[in-house]
Amino acid sequence: MITLILPSFLSQRNLVQMKTAARSSDEMSPTTHKLPVKASVSTDARIIAVLVLVISLALLITGAYLNPEVAGVGTHEQLGLSSCGFLDSFGTPCATCGMTTAVSEAAHGHILRAFYVQPAGALLAVLAMMAVIVASTSLIMGFSLAPLGAVIGRVRIVLLAAVFVLIAWVYKIIIVRGGF
Repeated sequence: MITLILPSFLSQRNLVQMKTAARSSDEMSPTTHKLPVKASVSTDARIIAVLVLVISLALLITGAYLNPEVAGVGTHEQLGLSSCGFLDSFGTPCATCGMTTAVSEAAHGHILRAFYVQPAGALLAVLAMMAVIVASTSLIMGFSLAPLGAVIGRVRIVLLAAVFVLIAWVYKIIIVRGGF
């Protein structure tokens, strides 16, 4: 008698077929058996992966297209947007000042400079790079991004991100006022 140790994902039917084939075989010739194929990921999951991929690539390609401003703010004006009203009115950068510059620096391969300019923007760029890899892999390998989305959407993660943006904002204010 042949004892087969198989993963639990094999169905009872496949197990019986394999045992029968092993018993009826008089010679030691290899036998091919079709293993169950994982069901393909849903269309909705593929659409989400495509959206994540497109949005992340758009962010990075736009950053690569722009020339980062040496001042660390104002790169977004190359897109036809106006200067930061908060900075113009109060002389203090807003929470997102420098994010476009940081993404542009990161897209040009200057990750450390991006973190110096605006840590939250640099983190956004790095996460976008990671999202391109994960979404592409999801599309190729056929797995859903839903478990990752569930983790990212947790309250703790969102609060941590908000705290990081606030710390980066304080850092940016210090940079603009000549502190570092």
